[in-house]
Amino acid sequence: MFRVCPVAEERDMKDAKTYREYAADCIRIARGMNPNDREALLKMAEAWEERAREAERSSKEADRS
Repeated sequence: MFRVCPVAEERDMKDAKTYREYAADCIRIARGMNPNDREALLKMAEAWEERAREAERSSKEADRS
């Protein structure tokens, strides 16, 4: 089947990887922080992970088109 936008698919997968790297960075930095800052960084990591899942879903939806 003809793919309308393979570049967008590739970008979504790259973005997912990048978002997960950001999440990992937040978790790594959080280890050395006080409890309040740690909590904020872990929430940021959670948000980056959600963005990664959204990028993956977007890529899968593009595959089905």
